[in-house]
Amino acid sequence: MNSAKLAHWKLALRRRLLFYPRYRHFRVAYLFCRALATLPLRGAFAYLFARLRSSSRASAPVKIPIGVGRSVSLRDSRTDLEIFEQVFLHDDLRSDRFSTPPTYIIDAGAHIGCSSLYYSLKFPGARILAIEAAPQNFAQLSRNVAGLPSIRAIHAAVYHESGEVILANPDAPAWEFRVGRPPPDSPTAANRIRAMTVAELISLSGFPHIDILKIDIEGAERDVFATGARAWLPHVRMITVELHDRYNPGCTESFMAAVAGLPATTEKTLNNVIWTNLAPVTAVPSQ
Repeated sequence: MNSAKLAHWKLALRRRLLFYPRYRHFRVAYLFCRALATLPLRGAFAYLFARLRSSSRASAPVKIPIGVGRSVSLRDSRTDLEIFEQVFLHDDLRSDRFSTPPTYIIDAGAHIGCSSLYYSLKFPGARILAIEAAPQNFAQLSRNVAGLPSIRAIHAAVYHESGEVILANPDAPAWEFRVGRPPPDSPTAANRIRAMTVAELISLSGFPHIDILKIDIEGAERDVFATGARAWLPHVRMITVELHDRYNPGCTESFMAAVAGLPATTEKTLNNVIWTNLAPVTAVPSQ
């Protein structure tokens, strides 16, 4: 069995053990062991108590210590806790391919801030631009990163063109919010969200290049990669992207077309694709 097939088999087995309902007891035990290995002791037990909550208490807020003087505040033991698990316990954002620590990070689709906090703990010297579209998620993101000068939170949607968007599915779970253009007969501005392209975010960041571009934007990545991505890809050392073909068919095809022919490695984690640029990264032109 070659290495690619072995990696695929191992990933498929891991997904089965971690996500199939029949293995839920294994999942809890495994993730608690991961928590003991990666979180402060108080954080590991706070996580375990949140995971073992009864359904009647699953909607109550949770606070999990993740480092000295820093905790993540979750709104519940359902959606937010699963995002916490994906980031901190599944190690789904792994970024161990750098010869020098990443310094400039854009977190596109930051949700409540778990990924930004993960990067800030893993790379203490990094500067992070965190972008989130959904107002309720952005409010929680702002609370979670308050007091951290290394993380700058921006309320905006990452989109393939600038302008304004609205939440296309406002009644969806908090991790499934998608955006779209407002209908032409909708003059109300109260529910509109600023839309920014990746190129605009890179310019706004002021970073000389991007070490990590994390993208989790619920299907909008299809058009983001199909619209001018080759112009900004040379400035990026690594992309970590969750591809949502189940919401917006063609996301994977669009991403692969955008990076085709560029010297790089590609790796799959439980939920993400990690693309590592092997070419020298070019500096962002000064404004």
